[in-house]
Amino acid sequence: MASFRTDFSNVTRNTDLLLQWDISNVTEYPVKLQVLIVNKTSEHEANVIEVVIATGLTNNSYLWREIPLPLPFLPTAEYELRVRPQEGRGPILASSPLFEIAPAGGSESNTTGAPKSPSASHTGGHHDSSAAIAAGVVVPLVVLIAVVVFLYMQRRQTRIAEARQKAREGLVIN
Repeated sequence: MASFRTDFSNVTRNTDLLLQWDISNVTEYPVKLQVLIVNKTSEHEANVIEVVIATGLTNNSYLWREIPLPLPFLPTAEYELRVRPQEGRGPILASSPLFEIAPAGGSESNTTGAPKSPSASHTGGHHDSSAAIAAGVVVPLVVLIAVVVFLYMQRRQTRIAEARQKAREGLVIN
């Protein structure tokens, strides 16, 4: 498996990053670029999200604009990039190391590129980030289900009313 040539030691939110990788087998193109987000929620638990951010790539580079868009910024998360064949879940052709995205403005930036150790300042943030992800997925799903149920009930009531009307019309004596 190939690796990225990009330096991931000082990645900052809302900046652009030129991603470059080496794939020896030219027949693998076009490829897609996936991001794996690992958001640690406790010492032994993490939420993992896998998102495709680019498809149809036909060369060995991609300019990722306004990192981490289209993904959410999670200060407690680590990100990993993967290059895969365009179709299906083929083998990983190139993979980056896990890296963090520092907040814009550099208030918590990690200038050494070394992994940050867990600190007391982040203990409260783990659950908030997970709750935000859960809310972003669960709330729209619940709303969708509620709308479908409402429409089904409306349609059912209309059918019952139509059936009653037909029954009344059938009882008319001439």
